[in-house]
Amino acid sequence: MDPVDSARRLTSIPAMNILTSERAGLSTVVGGMTRMTPPPRNAECIATKIMIFLGAFSILALSPSTLPPPPPTTTLELLASQIAALQREVAALRQLNTQPCDGVRPLLTTPFAYSGCNRNVHRNSTVSVETCQNGTLTAYNQSVASGLFDISIQADIATHDQWHFVCSFNPEAAHVATCTLTFEFPLRPEGPAWLQLFFENVTGSSPHCTPGRVSILGTYFYDALTNDAGVYRFDAVPVA
Repeated sequence: MDPVDSARRLTSIPAMNILTSERAGLSTVVGGMTRMTPPPRNAECIATKIMIFLGAFSILALSPSTLPPPPPTTTLELLASQIAALQREVAALRQLNTQPCDGVRPLLTTPFAYSGCNRNVHRNSTVSVETCQNGTLTAYNQSVASGLFDISIQADIATHDQWHFVCSFNPEAAHVATCTLTFEFPLRPEGPAWLQLFFENVTGSSPHCTPGRVSILGTYFYDALTNDAGVYRFDAVPVA
């Protein structure tokens, strides 16, 4: 039986009966008339004590497990609840924005027309000189299995300067590649040079994903054979 129900029964029935019977007192017949004898005062005290005892028992009978958990009220609890809700929303949005070529290395099957500018600084100088150029970027020897490939960059100038790089896609970011200079034409003393390629607007379906744009960031350094250092920034799109 439920302890709360038991306490209510004990409180509502016996105690009230005791109090009622004690307050009723004793009746006697004297000279043909009925005379009520008032109840003793200690009877009311006893009944009151019994009711207090049974009331306390009903309160103690309420088990803590029957009480509902309190809502979050502290600042930390409220913040934790809001963070959890935001994490669920972000996960849902990522699922909606997933594209077929996300996480797939693109195929570089066509040449790209590039254009952009660079800043160059001669050794022992603080003066930078900015020049701009355009030309063609072509990928070759691409390995789908390893993610390694080569590229050549040919400037659209009278001397047809050309630079060759060996590249690798980033294992942690399928649309990013890093390259290092391997050959330069016309032949001249070579220093170290790096490229980073960012492939954007990659569409299609695996394994035939192709980029709609390539951002090119490059840098070259002073060394024992060269007297220039600088950076360049080009944008490239597929040749129509």
